[in-house]
Amino acid sequence: MFLATFPTPLLDTLQSQQRAQAEVARQRALQEMLKWLTEQGVRFGITQGYLFGSVTQPGKFSRHSDVDLAVESF
Repeated sequence: MFLATFPTPLLDTLQSQQRAQAEVARQRALQEMLKWLTEQGVRFGITQGYLFGSVTQPGKFSRHSDVDLAVESF
């Protein structure tokens, strides 16, 4: 079986732009969650907050991702 390869500069550019946009969205989501935890944590009795999943990993967050949050309260 012969597998041909060929240059794909337009596709490469589009994918690079999408990765950059996803990283901006990931950073924004992180900042918004940290801000919310800081501002509302006491109100809801939250003593510890844990963010995990794709939002914590560069290159893994996408427009289909959610934000995983676990909390401890008193």
